[in-house]
Amino acid sequence: MADDHDALEQLRNVSSAESVHTVQSYLYLPNELSGKTVAQQLRESGLDVEDRLGADGISWLVLARVRMVPTEEAIGELRTSFEAIAAEHNGEYDGWEVEVQTRTVKELGRRDEGEQEVSGKSPG
Repeated sequence: MADDHDALEQLRNVSSAESVHTVQSYLYLPNELSGKTVAQQLRESGLDVEDRLGADGISWLVLARVRMVPTEEAIGELRTSFEAIAAEHNGEYDGWEVEVQTRTVKELGRRDEGEQEVSGKSPG
């Protein structure tokens, strides 16, 4: 998908493309029951999952985190899988983002980690 490709290009500009990153995916389900069902299914498959009421106060948000090297193929497989799971429960997959650790050298030579985010969010 073009949005995934563009986001991965941005990632390559700020991080080592071959490094393992934590990729966080967003799934929105129509209600708490379906959200909890999907969250449990993803936990059982070994993912780190958080679920809660969505910002709209109606839908249920499921955040799924996976550690991976974010290649176009891997992100494409992740998208396909999450789109299918969301559709099976009348929900929607809203894309992914990755936290990028960057290093800056402080005045005293001490290294400090900062964070940036690169997003492959679905248009909408």
